[in-house]
Amino acid sequence: MIDVLPKVLYKHHSPLSEVSKDEDVSLIDDNFEVVDFDKVKDDYRRSLNSNDGLYFTWKSYEGCNLYFIEFKNGYVNSKENKELFDKIYDSVNILSDIVCRENFEVMQKNPIEYLKTKGCYILVYNPKNEPEGEHMTEETKKGLRRQGFFRGFAAYAGRLAKSEPIYFGLDIFRGYLFRNVHTYTAEQFTEKFLERWKSYKTQKSSSPAT
Repeated sequence: MIDVLPKVLYKHHSPLSEVSKDEDVSLIDDNFEVVDFDKVKDDYRRSLNSNDGLYFTWKSYEGCNLYFIEFKNGYVNSKENKELFDKIYDSVNILSDIVCRENFEVMQKNPIEYLKTKGCYILVYNPKNEPEGEHMTEETKKGLRRQGFFRGFAAYAGRLAKSEPIYFGLDIFRGYLFRNVHTYTAEQFTEKFLERWKSYKTQKSSSPAT
């Protein structure tokens, strides 16, 4: 779907090995291309904040077709945690303006409603910087409580076995600005999303023309 995006988005596609760089380290060493949303933001207004990547696909996963992706290699402190929120708000506003101005039919009627029903946010972090460790932010603690992960050790362990935690307080965006939100290690992201995107792209490119 990347090849039918509004021109301002399409011209900034880059391999994940570049888009996923944080502190000069690529969290995903792969040439699969997504939109470099930092560059889109720079064209739009450099003073704003933005998520790192954006990906569209015609094939729905978990009901979603649009994915904002943010990559964090280092520890996330309270200041950086707040910046994650700012990046989401600015990115949603930038994308909404672009799709409406360029008449991107898939989203232009109601970009926010589209994101709430078809959008997903994924934060990819370095597993060496486990967000439940000593550097756990207050936002993470509040978010885990909202999700029911802080109700005694037994309940916490049982909950972890049944569902995935969303770190950094980003759970508030699920159902608010996105259909779903995930905080994954690079390995989890590759397994749960990237491999499926690559497989679908390969299947689509090898299908006979109709």
